[in-house]
Amino acid sequence: MRENKFLPIHELIMSVAQATKIVDKAVFNHHEQVAYSAMKLSQKLNYKDEDCHNLIVAALLHDIGMFTIASKIDLLKFEYKHTKHADIGASLLEKYPFFPEAASIIRYHHLAWQNGQGKYFEGDPVPAESHLLHLVDRVSLMIDDSSNVLDQKKGVISYLEERTPNIFKESHLEALREMQDDFWFSLINPFVMKAELEDELSRYEKPMTKKQSMDLAKFYSKIIDYRSKFTSTHSLGVAKTSRHLASKLGWSKEELDDMELAGYLHDLGKLAIPSEILNKNGSLSESEYNLIKSHTYHTYHILNPIKIKKIDKIKRWAANHHEHLDGSGYPFGLSSDQLCTGSRVMMVADKFTALTEDRPYRKGMPQRQVTNILNDLADLGKIDKDIVNLLLEDYNSFDYMRAEIQNDRKKEYSKIVN
Repeated sequence: MRENKFLPIHELIMSVAQATKIVDKAVFNHHEQVAYSAMKLSQKLNYKDEDCHNLIVAALLHDIGMFTIASKIDLLKFEYKHTKHADIGASLLEKYPFFPEAASIIRYHHLAWQNGQGKYFEGDPVPAESHLLHLVDRVSLMIDDSSNVLDQKKGVISYLEERTPNIFKESHLEALREMQDDFWFSLINPFVMKAELEDELSRYEKPMTKKQSMDLAKFYSKIIDYRSKFTSTHSLGVAKTSRHLASKLGWSKEELDDMELAGYLHDLGKLAIPSEILNKNGSLSESEYNLIKSHTYHTYHILNPIKIKKIDKIKRWAANHHEHLDGSGYPFGLSSDQLCTGSRVMMVADKFTALTEDRPYRKGMPQRQVTNILNDLADLGKIDKDIVNLLLEDYNSFDYMRAEIQNDRKKEYSKIVN
């Protein structure tokens, strides 16, 4: 296991791209197919290494502004026009300095070429990579992974030819025509796509600063939380509450940063949960609740492929937030001797934040009710009594801090989404 102190950005992007596979089997390999096709065609077109890299990243993240998981039929309706989800995705990404070029590629990736007029949109230049991303996105949506891919090749190319150069750029289509059978076979082989993408991205992996790691975690917390207006601030609230709790335990600055990172990432697995369940206004059915329970399992396994010591600790704190000290929690059924202090802090922080927030089915609870629930859970042996007492002794400070930072995030959410 590597000693890296900070998050490896490309590994996290690749790992998160796997999460949406679980929700809709029809778009099972979509983000990998788009990224793989973008990589191969940009190389065919002799893009510079940096431009190829930016395009791959944009391809892996191109649907981050789509807060509901759409079916292939829904996605095909976005053809040929600038879309809201593209603007939202770009707005989310451009706030952080990791990949500024990828943001503008994403913003225009549904824009038609229009015989060259698509070089500009409302007076602003459009990256050439946006138009290539448009084409490979369309190819992925047309591919049926369960059928012989070579049987589909002629129909895909014919479809694109009918829409070139009005929608797609001729040079991009020509590059696709020249791709050999191995390219098409790889489009339905997730193992090959993943291996080649990881190999390519590893060339660009650089150590991140502590601030960049925190910004990356915040970025993903927004992608997670913005899928529902009722959870649009949840991960931020958990991150800051857990950090404040850990500070009262006397943790070091580095440990506090790790706890905050875990808070931002604790619901990463909700990317694998259909948004209609997250937004349901009423009680969940048993089947829906079982789906919700899987999100902590997915959080763990999204982070698990990243083999650095810091992530090993963070993934446990993040994924254990629904465990109980008496072993009755999920997804692992861990008991008190298996739950470290960091996990116990996260359990209390998550429950406190959830109870005080508005949800689709209720308003945030008042102090007396929150206090009673937390004390009851501690008395039943579900959560740590000492950590609960730390929070309740300074309840107003915790609640004020949570409300202030979450109100700021709500304003940002409204500005981006509306």
